[in-house]
Amino acid sequence: MSGPNPWDNYFASLGAPLCEEVQAFESLGQNCEFAFVQHGNGFGEGNLLSWALVEGGIPSLVKLLKQDFAGLFAQDALEPLHEGLLLKDKNYQIAFHSRWMVRQENGVITPRPTQERDAIYAEEAAKHAYLIDKMRRQLAEGKRIWVYKSLTPVSWPDILALHAALNRFGRNQLLVVQNQPERDGQAEPLDQDIYLGYLERYASPAKTWYFDPTGWSKLLPATLRLAR
Repeated sequence: MSGPNPWDNYFASLGAPLCEEVQAFESLGQNCEFAFVQHGNGFGEGNLLSWALVEGGIPSLVKLLKQDFAGLFAQDALEPLHEGLLLKDKNYQIAFHSRWMVRQENGVITPRPTQERDAIYAEEAAKHAYLIDKMRRQLAEGKRIWVYKSLTPVSWPDILALHAALNRFGRNQLLVVQNQPERDGQAEPLDQDIYLGYLERYASPAKTWYFDPTGWSKLLPATLRLAR
């Protein structure tokens, strides 16, 4: 796709106030907002779920972790979403950005010729295998705080199930972010290594790069103070 990204000027205006803090966290998906928080603060390392759409919510993540990522991104489990710009793994209800099905040039989406698809799938499958191994290592090291941002209230049993699934690999910390305007930027401990955070505003699903810098700039340091 040609031309500047729509978020370039927005990110430039922020000045990367969280350039150090964002490196202590990793995204568990839901959508791309937290990946853009990291990217907009100069940390573009990314992981398996940074840019993922987790349609199945916490149950999808628990299944993925309990099954040790088995069969993720298998070709026969994939179906196109959003005109083919995303591929959803039907087994896990998690979707990833992909070039496999379509091309996008100058805002125009066209089907990709069949003869090109095998090479692209092999490339993307290799990338996913690398990112799976990377996430396993990060989980085993236990040095990152894993962020799950929910559009709806999350039950305590679901939070416990997700934390337990993360801890299958090693001791890990979990931050669950909820939309609660009156508590913008606050964080509280729920249990050992589990934190609940609040934001006044989420980015629009259509513009996940347009995150609220004020809320995140308060929430991440508040969480780190609890975690350290």
